[in-house]
Amino acid sequence: MELENIVVEDFSSFQPGRVAPHVKIEQLLTQVGGGGSDGIKFTKRIIKAAGWRYPSIHGYAKNPQQAATAFSAIRDVINGVEDKAAVAAKLEAAFVTELE
Repeated sequence: MELENIVVEDFSSFQPGRVAPHVKIEQLLTQVGGGGSDGIKFTKRIIKAAGWRYPSIHGYAKNPQQAATAFSAIRDVINGVEDKAAVAAKLEAAFVTELE
């Protein structure tokens, strides 16, 4: 999967017919994490480990630079990786110290 670069404007603008890259990353993380509530927990854990320091009720648009930094870190790890198991393994390896 090739993911677009994450830019600050992605968190405060809407373009009809375009799914923002951070939304694609969240969807992928949820799938990799097992879907459902397990997938959502995995997604939150990875985004937090990548640098997002706010609770889920705090929207990305409130701190778009930090959101862009966190999602860019995740993108850099998983960009070009097709296998979901490999994505999970790469994320765990990249963020292992932050997850502990």
